[in-house]
Amino acid sequence: MNNQSFTLLVFTLFFLLSGISLEGYCQKVLPIGVGLNPTRTIPKKQRFLSKEQFYSKVELKKPMGWSVTRRDDKVIVARDGLWILTTPLKDLPLGVSEQEKEAIAKKRIQPTTYEITFHLESYSSKKFEETQQYNDNLKTQIHALKETHALATIPKDDEMGYFIATSKEEKNQLANYWVEKEQLEDLIKEMPEYYISGYGVTIERPSFLEMFPKSADVQIETFISEIQQILLQK
Repeated sequence: MNNQSFTLLVFTLFFLLSGISLEGYCQKVLPIGVGLNPTRTIPKKQRFLSKEQFYSKVELKKPMGWSVTRRDDKVIVARDGLWILTTPLKDLPLGVSEQEKEAIAKKRIQPTTYEITFHLESYSSKKFEETQQYNDNLKTQIHALKETHALATIPKDDEMGYFIATSKEEKNQLANYWVEKEQLEDLIKEMPEYYISGYGVTIERPSFLEMFPKSADVQIETFISEIQQILLQK
């Protein structure tokens, strides 16, 4: 028997004779997070983009032919020379093609600049995380109301998604559920939809009916989608 096997045998006999489980030993002696069954875990702190990192992401993702300008707590992504329709073109020939419609639009309206604006409003990381935790707790309570009021016992139209309460008891269950749900929802605090470290972010994009060239419309949708995904990552 080598030294390693002998040591393992002695270690095993110690636990068998002492009545202490290996799991209990790990929990009492080893540091938190080490062993077979850690008693607690430390929540991972959220990491947000800094202001400069956000600027860099916008610069990186901006479409070709577009410019980026910083103005106070705004980031403006713009492109000149676009023909933008906010109302339909009138008196178009029957069966007009997209190319013909673009040519007509360029004759009837003047080219203009389209701007996508990111507004940055001061909002501390501590306030964001505390409010987020507060709202998450409320949402957990709201979710638990379905079980509290035994909604699973009430018939439901699976296709339409609503409950079919027929008895007085079932109607009272639903009424109490909706009242308590609304009361809790009223307590939810407003938060920025998007967030970077120290700032809530709002995206402003003027609406339009059509834009020429069509490729610019695609650029806008792709760019905003990519920035939204970056902002939603923690």
